[in-house]
Amino acid sequence: MKRMNKPFFSRISIIVGVVLLGLAALVTPASNAMAKGSLAPVRTVVEFGGQVTAVGGPTDAPTALYVMNRTGKTVIFKVRLSTVLKPLSAEAEVEGLVPGDYVDLMAFRLKGAWIATRIQFDVEPIVLVRQVTVTGTVTSERADGRRLWMKLDTGEVRAVAILAKTVWQIDGLPAGGSMMLSRGELVQVKMRRTATNNGWYALTINLMVTTG
Repeated sequence: MKRMNKPFFSRISIIVGVVLLGLAALVTPASNAMAKGSLAPVRTVVEFGGQVTAVGGPTDAPTALYVMNRTGKTVIFKVRLSTVLKPLSAEAEVEGLVPGDYVDLMAFRLKGAWIATRIQFDVEPIVLVRQVTVTGTVTSERADGRRLWMKLDTGEVRAVAILAKTVWQIDGLPAGGSMMLSRGELVQVKMRRTATNNGWYALTINLMVTTG
């Protein structure tokens, strides 16, 4: 029986199909990486409190700040031109930021260094709010459900630890257990400072489904 050769166009179709599969294999990982990257936690801003031990640069435009926290550890913060300096009293405003002042500041970690975004300072110890209820949108949640990042109305992105005792609600009603939150969801969180004053943990997380 005479062997029949495959049509020319069939061979072309097979070749084109193989090429397309190869291209798909190259493009898909990159697309997946971009998708994963879009869900990565945003830069976390952390709150610190303590007393200034040294200031780098002039008092009205410092470039570095050395702060001793409650445990006696000194942390160095870089101060940028964009960093907001806010004196909390007339005396602090006249003297500027000097060693011995007390600070409450916000900072984020970048390439191993702490960058201050906002510094409140005074000549007397600053009384920090221990507990607060804030509203914001979810930016990300750790895969194990133990930490939540939320963007507040002020623009600050705050990290909040989720504990086993954290109470979950939906529109103010008991949720019946913990939930995994999605990016962009509106939440109201009652939170409390950690013992070292450099973090927050959630007492109650209320998912606000009905906002009207």
